[in-house]
Amino acid sequence: MRRNPSSPRQSGQGPEAPGLRLAVFALCLALGAGGCSVLQRLSPPPDPAAEAAKISQQIEDLRAEASTGKTAPDTHRQLAMLLVDGRNPARQYGAALKELDRYAELAPKGAQDAEVRSWHEALRAVDALYGQKSTLEARLKAADAENASLSHAAEKARKELQSLRQADAEKEEALAALRRENQQLKEATQQLKETIQQLKETIQKLKELDLRMDELRHKTR
Repeated sequence: MRRNPSSPRQSGQGPEAPGLRLAVFALCLALGAGGCSVLQRLSPPPDPAAEAAKISQQIEDLRAEASTGKTAPDTHRQLAMLLVDGRNPARQYGAALKELDRYAELAPKGAQDAEVRSWHEALRAVDALYGQKSTLEARLKAADAENASLSHAAEKARKELQSLRQADAEKEEALAALRRENQQLKEATQQLKETIQQLKETIQKLKELDLRMDELRHKTR
């Protein structure tokens, strides 16, 4: 059964939302500012869980429809918009970009629409940033593991150094070598700490960019 999900510019109340908004606007004009205030207080706030479930069902329905290969091009555009809708707790930027690409293949003229082009560029940028984020997280994990290994090696070196200090003078040469190794390990550990801090700052910037993208989506509704 074909559903008609809302685009990011709609309020999420279904196909009747534009007409409903016009009716409320006209009523507000008739009642004045006081009447609008009363109407706003009487309107129940949306239930996030219900909205998320509704979005998930719409996505499932549209995906089933798109999988038949006999659907209208606009289905792919609607699906792309739902996949990054602010009410969707599991937004999928990469999947949305693929759906928008599919829409462009099926409807080249529609793909030239300014709003569609803007969303396509934004999704490409976000998808690339998420790819960079995944790479950085993998590097951070590897750096943490290497840092733990170096810390263990440094601890082992300190114990050996203590043992060598208790040895006789014939082991002084070996003791000096271990001191140099320990210093190198400290420098490597410090460099890794600085790298880890830089990676964390980069990831934080990506998170902030993701929040700004959410704000952009809300503004374009």
